[in-house]
Amino acid sequence: MTTRADLEIDLDPPPAARPGAVAVIEAVEECIQGQVLLLATNDTSYDPDLLAWLRTQGLLSSGGLDAPEGESVMADRYGEHHGRIEDETDEMRRRNDSVNNSTVSAFDTTNQTFQDIMSKVEALQDELAQAPGPVEGEQHMPIDAEYALIRSALTTLDDVIGLVDDAQTGMETHAEEIDRSNPYTGNGGNSGTSGGSSPSNYHSVTAASDAKVLAVGDAPNDIVAFARKELNRGVGEFGEDNLRYLDRRGGKPDYDIGGAWCSAFATDMWKRAGYNVDWTYKDRVQTVWNDANAMGLNRPEGEAPQPGDLIVFKWSDGGDHIGIVDRVEGNTVHTIEGNSSDSLTTRKYSLNDPEVVGYVRPPADEPAPEPSSTVAV
Repeated sequence: MTTRADLEIDLDPPPAARPGAVAVIEAVEECIQGQVLLLATNDTSYDPDLLAWLRTQGLLSSGGLDAPEGESVMADRYGEHHGRIEDETDEMRRRNDSVNNSTVSAFDTTNQTFQDIMSKVEALQDELAQAPGPVEGEQHMPIDAEYALIRSALTTLDDVIGLVDDAQTGMETHAEEIDRSNPYTGNGGNSGTSGGSSPSNYHSVTAASDAKVLAVGDAPNDIVAFARKELNRGVGEFGEDNLRYLDRRGGKPDYDIGGAWCSAFATDMWKRAGYNVDWTYKDRVQTVWNDANAMGLNRPEGEAPQPGDLIVFKWSDGGDHIGIVDRVEGNTVHTIEGNSSDSLTTRKYSLNDPEVVGYVRPPADEPAPEPSSTVAV
């Protein structure tokens, strides 16, 4: 399980740096932190861009990062305004500190974009650590060395923003299949592998949840019955995420949302069975997971899933996915999943499949257990 501490960014300004340079480096640290959290949560409601802010405040030179080597990328006398930079840093820090463990718990730190960001941060920190000391008889380092450090810090930030933008673009414009390895191997030539699953729509997610249970059904098995009924009719995509039933009756399913639809299918099956949950955003997997955790619906680690549960998979590099547990046989979980290889189909997984984040049980009349701080895998 990923924690907020696993995503921490730490940059140490050189002791001999002037207050203006310290303010810029600390602002870069918080802005990179915000970009990392954006990557981990896909909360696009907060997308910090210190470079854009410096530009609008008139604190970048006319050349900005394109200024000739040896010249300052900052405007003249920017150090006199370090208080404004510190105020902006405080606001970024406040937003960053509001992100808690439950929001990032399923983020995979082997994510290539995250690894690239951390490599850039480490290289920048090495450069800061090797900065020269003060000029003899003075408090601060040579000004040209300080200019170079600020340029490196802002260039690193620009690279990080580019990496996260590229990752976000990939998530928003492609129904990219998840490469999920499945350790289970079945008989009769059916390996049980997923063949890839398309990511859900991406919208902002917050750690706080306003989700609520509107209605509770009588039997979780009814969820499975409705899902099997849809499976028997057959559902496939025609064009880009346009769904059609494949039987004689034809028509469009209720969960045809004009985009990636695994979460829409799963929550619609719950609703048909009487389990109506007003998720913060029902078509987005990460939001459903966050809401379920807030309401105590996530099964504790080690507790076996049951028919009708939602099965939630990791999200990383533009992939997230959710399905319905059909049944559990020994150590194998059988599922019914929408938007799996662009269709409604069945899959099966080992109970200890590392790609499974956890399971969400249907709400019951009795009070839900306290949310767990751990994630079932």
